[in-house]
Amino acid sequence: MKVDISRPNSALLSLIDDYLQVLPIDANLLIPSDRSKVLGDSAVLDLETYKKFWLNPLFLTFPYLAIHQAVYEEVTVKPELFKLINEKIDQQALLILNDEELTTEEKAIRQSVEYKIAASTNYEPEIDNKDDRGEVKSLAYIHVKDLIYFCSNDSNALRLVEHAEKLDTNLDSLITIKLYEIIYYLYIMKMAELKHMRFMYKFHYLSTTNEKKINPSWNDFKIGMDAIYNLAVANSTGKPTPILE
Repeated sequence: MKVDISRPNSALLSLIDDYLQVLPIDANLLIPSDRSKVLGDSAVLDLETYKKFWLNPLFLTFPYLAIHQAVYEEVTVKPELFKLINEKIDQQALLILNDEELTTEEKAIRQSVEYKIAASTNYEPEIDNKDDRGEVKSLAYIHVKDLIYFCSNDSNALRLVEHAEKLDTNLDSLITIKLYEIIYYLYIMKMAELKHMRFMYKFHYLSTTNEKKINPSWNDFKIGMDAIYNLAVANSTGKPTPILE
């Protein structure tokens, strides 16, 4: 995935201004990072490392993280995540977005939008297959409830929002937040160790020869993001309480 530091993301600016917002996330932000298809069998983060580097600061920072019921079903089939995710739900640290809670009118709208979104994916609502199910149902729910953001590290899921007009997904009002933007947020707000965020950035965006050609180095990434967001960070009145000095 290409890292874009050429312009500000209004969603990240809004999050910098107020972290107390519902933040729907995709399954790939909860499942330990796996780049084995590109980098070989060793390029898989174990759960303990992923918790330490990513999940712990993520949950400590954002009190209103949310996943759709379909994403919950996707991530909890993994035994190592079942206990963790359910603990977060019990602690009210993770919200579940459930279609059953929608009104009759909202369900009708959701179904219509779901078909439009699914047309550009491998998900087929009629047979309710697993391919792309989580992101399709997440995005349909987000649209119906007029939520603003969708956070993902899946380029196929992100394109459903970013190319909404071309794909006719009805998601024009949504704004995406990418993994690297959350990495920067956790670093700049002093919610995660610098070395851990550097590792996460390099693992996801600088691991292949092509990625090193198209994406900024970690230092250039920090400099570029600072140039865009430093003023917003300085003026923010809605920051989380830093856990680092």
